[in-house]
Amino acid sequence: MRSSLAKAILAGAMIAAISEIGRRLPATAAIAASLPLVSVLGTIFLWHVRPDAENMAIHSQATF
Repeated sequence: MRSSLAKAILAGAMIAAISEIGRRLPATAAIAASLPLVSVLGTIFLWHVRPDAENMAIHSQATF
């Protein structure tokens, strides 16, 4: 429950920050919201839930 709340807060903060950036610099916000940030956060969350190097390698290969 606590972990889910932390993830929700982090995701909400990301969305708020990207939308603030988008008001001034739409292209920068689009880049920030796209691939790298989401992939890195997904990898971090996955490692927190299941710290297994082999699983991370499979996930990373499928992502990239």
